Amino acid sequence: MAGLDPADEIAALTSKLASIEAVLDPAAMQTELEGLREQAADPELWADPDRAQKVGRRLSYLEAELTRLAEIVSEKANRAVGPMAVVFPAKGFSALDREGFSYYEPETDRVFLESLKRGLKSGIEVIEVNAHVFEENFLAEVAMVYDKISKRR
Repeated sequence: MAGLDPADEIAALTSKLASIEAVLDPAAMQTELEGLREQAADPELWADPDRAQKVGRRLSYLEAELTRLAEIVSEKANRAVGPMAVVFPAKGFSALDREGFSYYEPETDRVFLESLKRGLKSGIEVIEVNAHVFEENFLAEVAMVYDKISKRR
């Protein structure tokens, strides 16, 4: 059986990820996590045990949801036939997920990345690029990785 065209594979995975993101809304989760982390760091929170417990529970729930999203992505990546790599933009995934914008939350991105790494089978390289997803050096790295992988097919 012939493999799918890489462009078709990417389109299918992109569509599935978009569907997942539409339901989970990771950007909103990141914003909420940021607020909850600020609350959890406030010593005053612990004066109200019920509120502290609610904040802690919600924080744990959202981190678990982002971990589950990473597991879904890693499951999809693990099904890839042939060479595979993940290129991770360390400075954000979207127009609003960048330094100085409301959805920028590097701690949450790190939770996602570490969960993704744990879920990926050995042999799938994870390349972290110290750039935003829209920056030229990130796009150049993706192109270079794609070129390297396509030569191994």
